[in-house]
Formats: sequence, structure tokens, C-alpha cells
Amino acid sequence: MKIREAKEEELDFLVELWYESSCQSHHFIAAAYWEENKALMRTLYLPLSYNLVIGDCDGFISMMGNEINALFISPAQINKGLGTALVEWVKKENDTLTLNVYAQNKHALQFYEKMGFVLGETSIDEAIGEKQYRMMWEKGKSKIEKGGST
Repeated sequence: MKIREAKEEELDFLVELWYESSCQSHHFIAAAYWEENKALMRTLYLPLSYNLVIGDCDGFISMMGNEINALFISPAQINKGLGTALVEWVKKENDTLTLNVYAQNKHALQFYEKMGFVLGETSIDEAIGEKQYRMMWEKGKSKIEKGGST
């Protein structure tokens, strides 16, 4: 599937995809929180980020430097390899990557671990009071297998 930089005229669509996906994947956070942040996502976060879309805007990843700030896939396209393709794309362009993920978002935690990210520090997202993990990936480093070495 083709990956390309998002166009300005696609940002409204990306905000809607972000909102829909956030409500679904972050069911432990009130939908009102996501609704309240739609304008900031459109006017601040996405315009300041490097945004890549896959396919026909079936998903996107937003980067600020080597930080993954957002990775969202259309619910109809989940588990079809789009998230993997986007992360692999940014891995080729960066020596290290970092991100935050909510502790209750088990699907995302498993996905990022599968992609080679390791857990770092734990913190609380003060805006909503949710526990989150810092995750890191470094080119050339592999996780040590349980019970042995690589």
C-alpha cells in the first residue's frame, strides 16, 4: 500500500479518523475528552506534525522529530498490516523512536512490543489521570529473549 505525506485538505478527515479511533481504542476515557480536543488536533497538533497516510487515508501516523504522536487506523482496516507498514516506514527514517501509550490500551501495547519497542518509564497523563508508558525503539537493538540472551 502506498504511504505518502498527508495533504492540508485531508486534515479534517484525519481529525475525524483520530476522533473515531480514539473513542473506540480508548474506551476507558470519556468521549467528551476527545470531542473537546478536536479543534486542537486540527489547528495545532496535526499542522505541527509530519503526517503520513497510508492507502486512501485508511490510516495515518504523526511524527514530531523521532516521537510518534499518533498512529490511527480506520476501524474497518484494523489487523490488515497498515499500522505495521506505517511504523516500519518511520523506522527506516529514524535511528530511535519514542512514544507514549496508555496502560489500559492493551492492544497498542502488544502491537508496539511486537514492533520492537520496549517499555520505559511510567507516568500519569495529568489531563485525564490515566497511567501511561513511555516506549522506545532503537535501530539495531533487539529485545533479549526471555530466559536467555540473543
